[in-house]
Amino acid sequence: MLRFLLLTCCWWQESNCLQFLEARNVLVSNALSLEERSLVRETLQATTGFPHTLIETESSIRGLPDHKKFILTELELGCDALDILAAALDNQNDEKDDAILCLGAGSKANVNENGIDTAALAYIRHYSLIDAIHSSKKFQIPKTKVTRVLLDGEKRNNRFDMSEICVVDGLVDADLRRRIRKECLGGSTFPNSVWIRGGLSDTVKPGATGGCWGLTPKALDALCQAPAVQELEHLVVAWLENANNAECTVTRMPAAVFGDEISPITANAPVSGDIFDYHIDADPFWSPPSPWRDFFGAYVNRDPGKPRFVSALFYLSEPPFGESYLGASTSFLDTPTGATCQVLPIPGRLVLLDQDITHAVSAPTEAAGKNIPRFSLVVKLVIHPGSFGHPLLIKKAKQRRRRKIDHNENSEIRPSPFIQSSSSESNNTVVKLVDEDKITCTTIKFGSVAGRSSEENILIS
Repeated sequence: MLRFLLLTCCWWQESNCLQFLEARNVLVSNALSLEERSLVRETLQATTGFPHTLIETESSIRGLPDHKKFILTELELGCDALDILAAALDNQNDEKDDAILCLGAGSKANVNENGIDTAALAYIRHYSLIDAIHSSKKFQIPKTKVTRVLLDGEKRNNRFDMSEICVVDGLVDADLRRRIRKECLGGSTFPNSVWIRGGLSDTVKPGATGGCWGLTPKALDALCQAPAVQELEHLVVAWLENANNAECTVTRMPAAVFGDEISPITANAPVSGDIFDYHIDADPFWSPPSPWRDFFGAYVNRDPGKPRFVSALFYLSEPPFGESYLGASTSFLDTPTGATCQVLPIPGRLVLLDQDITHAVSAPTEAAGKNIPRFSLVVKLVIHPGSFGHPLLIKKAKQRRRRKIDHNENSEIRPSPFIQSSSSESNNTVVKLVDEDKITCTTIKFGSVAGRSSEENILIS
């Protein structure tokens, strides 16, 4: 009798446990392989204690038609289990073009095709992927002198691709330049406590630009919040919106791309005797396993319909810097031909450049004087094709660290690419740095773009 009662008790407990462990649903895109699906099941059960049933869908994320691999779970975005799953999928898929987006619905009721876009928007908010910089509506583009340089021409995926430099004189007035210079200098003399030798870190690969004077991390953080720098950003955004008929959204480089160690803003101060190597600032294809890569996939800069990585270089020094005898130019390399474009550091000059362009800083000549720096500011930007509407002023909740990617907890959240029809699935454009139909400019085509095997170097004074 006792044995019967024990067996009955065990059966009752087991049946209740099975009922409690009823399988949870996971929506998966049909592009996932069998191995990936097995890993999803195993990892979710190991981390949550619940079995999971995978439901296949052909749906995609609206606005991201080429995002083939994603899953939608009942988990809350940012929970440990979802982060562990994302890391497990990263470890299994070493190829950079095989990112899988792990979305959290937050409840069982939202795990369906209608919940995909909502979960994707929550993902953008959570990881601050699109924190837009908004230009002033009152701003009018002043009369400018513009030189556009096209280089690095190559055939890529059945289209001809080329990098671009846009040299703009007259956009920023002397007052704003002096205010930004004051913020960068951090004192009345140079060097001072906010500038350190070897402090410059403006590339993804450390050490590429040598031991230049650079700002301390604390000074860089302060510079990111400086009103004068933000005013410059608004001018640059107004310029880019004008070039793209307001059908673009501009952000600083998010920490979700390369991590917090890569600042979206930096300043440098080369002095006579410094030596610098050629480098590139970044390329989206370099992004490591991260929320950014999981969402936008792996692609190279200027791929149609994808965010474009652009740097805004602003020369801050006072005259006579900008005169050729003082040097300190920025050199841009047309890698197929080996020809160079030298841009002199005219005070107040703004240079917009694709971040994957090979370039180098030149030190001032001895005529500039000992320890007399040529100051410049670099803002790393991302230009998203399409208008994402008005800002959603929603404060981001405190975030967990995911795969060594940390984030600023005080940023404001902006809408996602699938909010408005202007960024529809048919959007395969490449955002512009200048609109030649609106702005008079001189265009220079290097050999790789014009079809010449070689040519003389160019100086933009």
